[in-house]
Amino acid sequence: MAMDPKDLLKEHGEKLLLGASVLTFIYVFFFGGGDAGVGKTLNEIESMKKGIDSARQKKAPDIGAVGKISSEVSKRWEKVRGADLNASWAFFTVKPFDPDKVFEIEVPPEKQVVIAPSELTVTPDEKGKFLDVSWTAPSSETEIDGKVKKVSDTYGFVIYRWTGKQEGAGKGGAQESNLFRVLLGEETQYRDEDVRANEVYHYTVSVLTQAREAQGGSIWKCALGALIEKEKARVPSDWDEEKLEEARQTTSLRRSESTESVSKKVPDNVELEFLSYTSGMATIMVTKRFKGDIKVSKRFFLRKNSRIGKKNVRQKVDGSEKRNWDMTTKYTLIEVESFPVPVMAEVTETKYSYDGGKKQAWAAEGLVKFKEKHPDAEMAIDDQGKMVKRRVPVPAMDSEGKPKMTNSYKAIVRDIEGNKYTYNMADK
Repeated sequence: MAMDPKDLLKEHGEKLLLGASVLTFIYVFFFGGGDAGVGKTLNEIESMKKGIDSARQKKAPDIGAVGKISSEVSKRWEKVRGADLNASWAFFTVKPFDPDKVFEIEVPPEKQVVIAPSELTVTPDEKGKFLDVSWTAPSSETEIDGKVKKVSDTYGFVIYRWTGKQEGAGKGGAQESNLFRVLLGEETQYRDEDVRANEVYHYTVSVLTQAREAQGGSIWKCALGALIEKEKARVPSDWDEEKLEEARQTTSLRRSESTESVSKKVPDNVELEFLSYTSGMATIMVTKRFKGDIKVSKRFFLRKNSRIGKKNVRQKVDGSEKRNWDMTTKYTLIEVESFPVPVMAEVTETKYSYDGGKKQAWAAEGLVKFKEKHPDAEMAIDDQGKMVKRRVPVPAMDSEGKPKMTNSYKAIVRDIEGNKYTYNMADK
C-alpha cells in the first residue's frame, strides 16, 4: 500500500537526509568546486535537518469531530440489494456487486407519490366564536396497485374554505377563488376564527410537497412569497430567516388531491323564539347560554327596529345565585309581517281493524260509517279492554267545506353583519 509522502518524511527523514548528503557530497566535491562547495552544502543539510525536527514536534491541527452527513442532510432512502443497485442514484460504486449485501440509496422523485390527507374533521365552538379544523397527514408509505410506494415528504398544507354564497361552491371548493390558508410545516390543525354565527362553512385540505416530479396530484404555482406577505400562509415559529426566504422564493410545489369536503354550521349562543304579536308589539323569548352550561331565558316586548335583549337582567336560575345577566344580542327586530295560515282544530280518531284483523286504520267517523267501506271492521281494543283513540290537529272547515284561514306572523331580524333571519310565530 502506498505511504503518504508526509508520513514517509517524518518516519524516515534522517535516513533520507543521510543518503541525500552522501550523494550531494560526491557531486559537489567532484563537480561543484571542492572545499567551498562542500561547506555550503553542509550548511544547507543542517538547515533541512532543523526543518524536519520542527515538523516532527509540531502538533496536528484540531479539526473537531467529523459530522455525520446522514443526520445533516434530510433525504428519503430505501434499501436495495447490491445486485439491484442503480448507479445513477447511488453516491458510490461497488465492484463486484454482492447480491447479499444491502445498500441504502436515495429514492428518485419519480418513484414517490403525493397523496391527500385523511380524517378531515371540523369542530365548532359552543359559543360560535371559531371552528377547529384538523386532519391526518399521509403516512410515509402507501400501497397503489398492489405495490408499496414511498410518500413524498410533506412541505405544508393548503386549506380551501367556501360558503354556499360563494362562486364555485358546487365544484368541490379546491380552486384559487376559495383558497383560504397555506400552512407550511407539519402542523395538522387550524383554528378558524374568521366565522359568523349561523353560517355554514365548507372545508377541504390538500398536501404540498417539494418533490415536483412525484406521482399524483398536480403542480401548484403558488407564488408563496406573496401569500406569506399577505398572511395567507403561516410558517412555523422555529423557522429561521434562511428557511423563510427559501419559502418566499418558492414558485411551484406539487399539490395532492383534496380531501372530501366537510361542512359545519357555526352555532350561536343565543336562541330566539317568536311567541306573539299584538297591537304592533312582538313578544320574543331570548335564551342565552353562559359558561358552565347555564341557560338564561327572558321575554322581551319589542316594536319594529328595536335591539333584541338587555344589558343587565336580574334573575335567578338553577345552579346560580340571583344576579345580573348580560342578555344583549347582536340581533335587531326590523319587521313583522303577516301571512295566511289554516285554522287548526282537533278531532278524535278511533283505531279500527278489518280484513279479518289483518289491516288497521285510524278514522274520525264512527264504527257504523266505517263499516260502509269495510263491512267486517271492528274497533281495536288495547290490553286494558279499552278502545284505542287519539287527538290529532286538522284544518278547520267553514260551512262551504273550505279550509278556514287566519293570519299568523313572522319576525324578521338582522344581525350586526347585516344577515337576515326569519322566525315564524306558527313554529311555536
